[in-house]
Amino acid sequence: MSFGRLDNAQTADVFAVARDRALALTDAGARHVQVFVNHGPDAGRRFLIRTRRSSR
Repeated sequence: MSFGRLDNAQTADVFAVARDRALALTDAGARHVQVFVNHGPDAGRRFLIRTRRSSR
């Protein structure tokens, strides 16, 4: 799934659900909550490219 395919309202809905889920988990006693996992071949790729460019 790519957030780039969502419009602003859909993106707001996704983050509201993630927020509500994280709050429910912590209210139930969870010590740590991770709502998104960046994975796959391109995970972190854009950050690394920017980092390399900015270090020159």
